[in-house]
Amino acid sequence: MSTPDTAHPRDDHALAAALHRNGHVVMPVFAEADDLGGTLEEAQPIPVLARDAKALGQVDVTLGADGITRGVYLKAGLGSAYWPALALALYRLDHPGTGTAHLPGLRNPALAGTSPYLWVRDYYALMRFAGPAGTFGRVSYADVLDGRVPASLLKGRVVLVGATAEGMGDIIRTPDGLMPGVEYQASMLESLRRGSLITPLDFTTQFATGALLLALPCLLYGLPGLRRIRGAALLGTLLSLLTSLLLLRVADCWWPPAACVLSIAIVSILWTLLPRLSQRDPTDTTSA
Repeated sequence: MSTPDTAHPRDDHALAAALHRNGHVVMPVFAEADDLGGTLEEAQPIPVLARDAKALGQVDVTLGADGITRGVYLKAGLGSAYWPALALALYRLDHPGTGTAHLPGLRNPALAGTSPYLWVRDYYALMRFAGPAGTFGRVSYADVLDGRVPASLLKGRVVLVGATAEGMGDIIRTPDGLMPGVEYQASMLESLRRGSLITPLDFTTQFATGALLLALPCLLYGLPGLRRIRGAALLGTLLSLLTSLLLLRVADCWWPPAACVLSIAIVSILWTLLPRLSQRDPTDTTSA
């Protein structure tokens, strides 16, 4: 609702009055460019609506390299990350003490000196999705307006309004399949309520953890039961998987074990093959 209704201006004021009466409405902010490759601008609700909204929140969607959305940036904005995510703004209505210091997520190390024309993201966290599309209760917006949905069904609930019809362009690929953007926000809000957002470890911590897990089997190599490379490799693999699982379950942190396990496998294979390749076959020698 970033442009006024010039044909029916009274409708904007009627909606603003409804926002004021409710007093708990959060409206979206997003970045867009007027032209392809043009300068980004923040699209906010028109002033008459923004004035009566309780808060504003950004609805940026984070895509992975494979086009799948697995997480969220809890803060983002042009030049600096000052807008909370829409779900975070909703969460703060019931938890006003949730400041920046209490946010989970991986910090963005490249915030200093950022151009005011770039969309900046911060506090990246992985989500535990509540389930596939349709997990949350859904009613038709038209049915609500026409009075076909009893007020008791909505009273006391958090209601998110968004497009769910196919072809609306607000469909996100998640690990649980295609999902409307409004359900993505609902899953994010549910993760915040349960405190189940997952913080990925930064590169330095990931590297240090992997180096330690790679060094430990080498230090223990030669002990009873570990006098063969296979035993040390198996120990290193199990420790890597167990460390990743414990960090996830106990500390809500994510350390990917794949690189460490792959390194252990490569080292163990080379350790086994190199001595054999270095031995010369006696049948290849001849005497004069």
